[in-house]
Amino acid sequence: MRRLLYALGVLMFIVHAALFWAIFRADLVGDLSLHASIVDGVLETGALPGNFLLYATTAVLAGLQDSSVAIEAAMTVALAAAAAGKYLISGTIALQETDRSPRALLGVVALLSLAFSLPTDEVYLGQLPPNVWHNSTTVFVMPFAVALFWASAQFVRTGERRWLWATGAAGALNVAAKPSLLLALLPVFAVLALARFRLTRAGVEALSMTAAVGFALVLQYLYIYKSGAHETLYDAIGFGDETETGLGIEPFRVWSFYSNSIPLSVLASLAFPITALAVYRRRLLESDLVRYALALSVASFAIFALVTETGVRRFDGNFAWQVIISSYLLFLAVLVRVWSLWDFQRARLASSTVAGAFGVHVVAGAGFLTYWFVNRTYV
Repeated sequence: MRRLLYALGVLMFIVHAALFWAIFRADLVGDLSLHASIVDGVLETGALPGNFLLYATTAVLAGLQDSSVAIEAAMTVALAAAAAGKYLISGTIALQETDRSPRALLGVVALLSLAFSLPTDEVYLGQLPPNVWHNSTTVFVMPFAVALFWASAQFVRTGERRWLWATGAAGALNVAAKPSLLLALLPVFAVLALARFRLTRAGVEALSMTAAVGFALVLQYLYIYKSGAHETLYDAIGFGDETETGLGIEPFRVWSFYSNSIPLSVLASLAFPITALAVYRRRLLESDLVRYALALSVASFAIFALVTETGVRRFDGNFAWQVIISSYLLFLAVLVRVWSLWDFQRARLASSTVAGAFGVHVVAGAGFLTYWFVNRTYV
């Protein structure tokens, strides 16, 4: 079974390498070109952004050359490797959680990498899909985010210290790559660990690790806003901005800027897990992995709905990234659980309904990519 997992991982690398290289060559609207220019700025100035891992990795893979072709090729490799890593970790989780038809399950988990939100009056904006391809830092952080989710879930299950160390390591990698998920995961993990272990050794150690990763986030914040490295880097690439930014509480302000109907956007984004919950109800929630992923999604949506940046970045939607990451985790946890619940002989209608909801998300992903390449923009 591991051989099939690794073979599919190689296939995922090849497919995503072709995809990201095509995005660069077609110069589609998105963040990949901007992030490639940041790598060029890193090589020119020596300054690193706070979430440095993608840019440093790309610079090394490019042989520290400032050639745009070398940088784009290197970033393509880095992003394809991240997509393959996301699949390999997701597939490993799936195999650990169920032994029912594992070969077919690995194929369905591969399809999960294509799942997208359903279109409403917009093909993408306003929705919060489980996958994106236009933002390279989100693509790059995904294997570290899935690893963090799994390690922290395993610690809450077992209390074993090795899983707590794995949680800390994955948390550090998330800080270095893109810390978005940590905004939701750290408080949820702390609450779950306390509820499970109370103030025993395992509970205190979980709180200590949460505090340590949280402290790393504080250091990153101070570096970004106090060191001047970002200003140096952005000035070098012509992306400088003198306007002060901060944080504010404006319920649904940013989301309603992009969505004409927030309830419809939620349904379009989460049709599969919502359908699975409606069909299986308590049996779905018997999975602690589903409950954990659901808690992360609720916390992530709450942050996006309530918190906004002020100033020129007010409508950039930077508090949406943790929702996208946690949505993938929710899709994965629900998929693994319903895989053991599907019964197409005795409960054909229920099983077909849930499977159909998943399939619609996969078709929507293919549709979005087609739309993006044809129109060269997702707006």
